[in-house]
Amino acid sequence: METISYHTPSGEYPAPNTTPESVDLQNFFAEIRDAGGSYATLEASSHALAMDRLWGCHFAAAVFTNLTRDHIDFHKNFEKLFRGQARLFEGTGAGAPDFSIVNTDDEWGKKLLGLGKNDADHGWQKRSDLKPRNFN
Repeated sequence: METISYHTPSGEYPAPNTTPESVDLQNFFAEIRDAGGSYATLEASSHALAMDRLWGCHFAAAVFTNLTRDHIDFHKNFEKLFRGQARLFEGTGAGAPDFSIVNTDDEWGKKLLGLGKNDADHGWQKRSDLKPRNFN
């Protein structure tokens, strides 16, 4: 059984990758448009960004939570992994996202501030734009 899947107004599809291949992604966008939709939400994996699966897609918003060892086998080191993630905030051929939210508790996240058109940072620091009020 698949642990992740792609959902569109036309149905649910098995997901062999976190982010669909570019042709599949465009077909999913078309399904959403044809059903009257205007927006889609997806996880932009570092693989997909490095392999240009999202090239030409404009993002209204992008969120960076953290950088971990996930996918280090593909990228070989943290700097290359970070560069893959940074592509989302720099823009994927259609301009930078309209709004970015970046976790600045993560040292790599601090390097993303200023890449987008409008940035907000989140974290536990007093100066963070967004911070949790209650955490149990």
